[in-house]
Amino acid sequence: MVTLELPDPGQAPNYRNFLVEQCELRIQELSGQWVTVAPGEGAGQSGRFFRAHRLCDADTAISEQTWAPLRQNPAWEDPDMQRRQRLLEHARELGQIGTAEGALQAIQGGLAGAVNDAPAFLEVQLPVLFEQFPHGSLWLISVEQTLLARLAFLRSRYALELTPDIHLDPNEFVGLRALEGHSITQGVAFDDLFTPLLLTFSPGTVGHAFAWNPHVLVFLFGMSVDLRQREPRSLQSLYTAGLTSATDEEEPWADPDFWIDPEPGDVESLLAWWATRLNIIYSHATDPTRFERLGRHDAGAQSAWLLTLERLFLDAITILAGVQDPQATRLQAAFDLLNKAEALLGYGRRGSGTGFKRLLRRSRMLPRLDEAWDQLPLRLRPRFRAHSRALYNLVYEHVYEHALAYRRTRSAVKVWNEQANRLVGRSLDNYVPDVVRAIRNSAHGFLEQVKGDDRYLIATHDGHLPRPLGDLAALIMFALIADADRLSRRAWF
Repeated sequence: MVTLELPDPGQAPNYRNFLVEQCELRIQELSGQWVTVAPGEGAGQSGRFFRAHRLCDADTAISEQTWAPLRQNPAWEDPDMQRRQRLLEHARELGQIGTAEGALQAIQGGLAGAVNDAPAFLEVQLPVLFEQFPHGSLWLISVEQTLLARLAFLRSRYALELTPDIHLDPNEFVGLRALEGHSITQGVAFDDLFTPLLLTFSPGTVGHAFAWNPHVLVFLFGMSVDLRQREPRSLQSLYTAGLTSATDEEEPWADPDFWIDPEPGDVESLLAWWATRLNIIYSHATDPTRFERLGRHDAGAQSAWLLTLERLFLDAITILAGVQDPQATRLQAAFDLLNKAEALLGYGRRGSGTGFKRLLRRSRMLPRLDEAWDQLPLRLRPRFRAHSRALYNLVYEHVYEHALAYRRTRSAVKVWNEQANRLVGRSLDNYVPDVVRAIRNSAHGFLEQVKGDDRYLIATHDGHLPRPLGDLAALIMFALIADADRLSRRAWF
């Protein structure tokens, strides 16, 4: 349990009941407005906030029973009927295009317009998708109200702790918007939590997640759809700077054994499995007992952990969806992702860069990734193990080949050591993470770097990094979530 001070009941009379009835927190009185709180399921336990329901596929005889999960888990109604009508009209226009892209966009807009009339709307739209994707399937990810309440509780605690002058209304808090723009869910929309999973097999995608707030509808394609666009390039792409990438490396690299057409059943099992991972992660992120300082609830630390996690997802989406984005864009997202992973792993007190480098150390990471992949559905484990090795090997080979030729030995690169006053060979297991981190630091400018400890290191390399470094960073994100229990306990390593 952790202690916290409840707001003045005269100003927020419903707050205590909100914690007990909606957040399902156990409260014990201390003195005055001070209480202890703990999740009703027990501190450190996982709830079932996300549940996967398979609704139908192309062979399903659609009936009222098909839509029972939607009826049992209604979406929030939009009171603006004119807005809803505009969305439905736009959806009809998009649906007439007859392409997969048009159908997906039509469903996204139309769901917001139809809201709880979604079954009737989907019965019209789904045949177009099933024609394009005959092995596809439609799923509902239902979201428990307890999760929404606990996220609202966290926002309120953050406001009371860090903006204590916030106005309190007898009926509701107002202005709970601090850090709102840093969250991909904003505590109410969870479709983007499933996008990284659907992009796992980049440069292909295996489905699309639709917001049906607070729930999520997911259409799995039953195949992998290539995200790459062929020539001619867009006008925008003609203005792309070639920073950190050699001119002959503009085409996205792909591991065909990994991304091309995983079995539909394997992807379905992966979707249901991902929901279980999110249950562990969000149980931790919304458990106030996991974040305390001197026995008191630390809302700042709890908010920081959750937002770091969500921004980690955003970095992965940027990398995996942007298969033809400029190298500098993907590379910066990869650096940002590794920085956030380092923070989530608890390396903040050990000095910036320690965890970043460890995540790139091949000899340590491949065995650790194999352990993480043991959490996957059985049939997918060999695919992920082979992909991990392909990515690490390619990144290492590229970094080695772009080091100065006269400094390379068979298994190392020589770097000047000022203290020893001579060249010292660094094994690739040390050299590659150190160079990648040094190039990451150069993104902030070279003014200090050419005078610092990395000056002899960075001078041994031409600065070009492989595009698959982004894919490797995204795979590391996936591995962190795969072993969600150890991540939440800061025991992943």
